[in-house]
Amino acid sequence: MGHVVFLVLHLLAFIFIWPGLLVTVPAHLIYAAVKGRQPKGRSAADEPNARTHVRCPECRELVRMDATRCKHCSAPLVPQQPEPMKFYEDSQAHAAIAIAIGLLVLFVWLAHH
Repeated sequence: MGHVVFLVLHLLAFIFIWPGLLVTVPAHLIYAAVKGRQPKGRSAADEPNARTHVRCPECRELVRMDATRCKHCSAPLVPQQPEPMKFYEDSQAHAAIAIAIGLLVLFVWLAHH
């Protein structure tokens, strides 16, 4: 739904105030980068990953890091603290945001000269 809203804004900016594209296009790129980080219909917390889940030493099934017992085989577990998120895991979103901001600055500079 969000992309449709941006497409309508692009169309309105193109028809009425073409420099408005200098704002709507980078904003759309930022929105796409941020929105693209989460799968549709599921939150990031629902998806097992190395930051939230570990393998049970007994049955090798994925269980939450903070679990005290495996939900599959009831083996006792030692709860672990999740690792802090690393910068490189969000590098694509950061790159898209940096490119959008750079394009915005370039277009504003070109519009004034």
